[in-house]
Amino acid sequence: MSAFIINHLAESEVSMTSESTDETAIEEFKEEKETEPAPRGKGIYIVVALVMVAIVVFGIVFTLIISGWAGGMSWWAPMQLGHEPIAEAFVGEKIELKAIVSGNPRNVTINYLIDENNVTVTPYSPLTWFSTFMLSVGEGSDQYSYTIPANEVTGDIYYYIVATDTYGNTKATQIRKIAVADFYIEDEGKDLVVYTDKTDSTKIRIVSINHFNREVSLTISDLPGGLIAEFNPSKITLSEGGTGESTLTARMASAEYIPGGRYDVIVEAKYSGASGGVVRETDEITVKAPDFDFAISPRSQEIRRSEIGSETYYTEYRREKIVTFDIELTLRNEFQGDLIFNVEGLPSERAYHRFVLRDDKFLAAGTTHVDLEVVLESGVERGTYTLVVTIEGGGFERDELVTLTILSSTGYLYDDYYRR
Repeated sequence: MSAFIINHLAESEVSMTSESTDETAIEEFKEEKETEPAPRGKGIYIVVALVMVAIVVFGIVFTLIISGWAGGMSWWAPMQLGHEPIAEAFVGEKIELKAIVSGNPRNVTINYLIDENNVTVTPYSPLTWFSTFMLSVGEGSDQYSYTIPANEVTGDIYYYIVATDTYGNTKATQIRKIAVADFYIEDEGKDLVVYTDKTDSTKIRIVSINHFNREVSLTISDLPGGLIAEFNPSKITLSEGGTGESTLTARMASAEYIPGGRYDVIVEAKYSGASGGVVRETDEITVKAPDFDFAISPRSQEIRRSEIGSETYYTEYRREKIVTFDIELTLRNEFQGDLIFNVEGLPSERAYHRFVLRDDKFLAAGTTHVDLEVVLESGVERGTYTLVVTIEGGGFERDELVTLTILSSTGYLYDDYYRR
């Protein structure tokens, strides 16, 4: 009995212990489940999937933008600029520049500067870039054009083209050079001195620039009437890089009208092109028509016969009186001709004249004084005489008039009585 009880109690304790153990395990399991972190692998997969979807959508949209909606009607595309460079041109002829621009351009501009070739006549000035719009050759066309006017094509041209689209993006060509075939003109730098009986000449040279090989004609400007300038030859056809030469000869048109003086003239070399032309000029060439002039004073003189002396039959006893007129002679433009002095209108008898260089000095330029001495002998005829004083030289003839009056000797009747 006691053994049964003991066994029964033991079984009860085991049973109770077993039940307590199960409840404790259950509680511990619950606590472990509550504290254990949730698995993260599934969330990462979701985020990656969303990013990939976004990338695909962006790629599709970008492709549609690039390729354009509805089969090519693009409202935006990368801008493209194409241009066929021009390397050579002729002076005085227009130049047309073209470009092809695609990709919604807002404007296309041409920028250029001109480097003058003919520095002998063009004053130095800083090089300046010009900028202007190129124009579309037609509505909806991708071709643009600009023509540099013929009158601006006076030297080598440097240029570049810039295209700007509606978003402010730009494309530009590199700077290009157009070598303009041109020429310049030069002279020997000497003055031409022309008389009625003497011509003068100088050499004119035309030089090719950048393979200029066209015909050039020569003319002269600002030449006064009465002077003639001739070129031999008057037209020159240059070879590429070569030089042409002409002789300029100046002469008087006639001996009747002689335009004495100093004249600054310009020699012009003209090229007439298909769409224009150009004129190149020399520095001023001086053409001198040497001239002279003179003035005489006093304009009138009087003398009494008593101042000369009484008339006598014996030549050795005759007296003389000299009446002097001052000639102020002015030579212009390096006058170098011979001068001939003369006077007419003196009494036919007992009077003669001579020209005397004052102080024995004759100036090649400026003013020289020459004395006209009228020598009167006793017994010279009374009266008023108009003297014509003439100087000739270099094809010119100048004259002046003066008056010489010879009076009787007041109070001396024998003067008249012995007059011969």
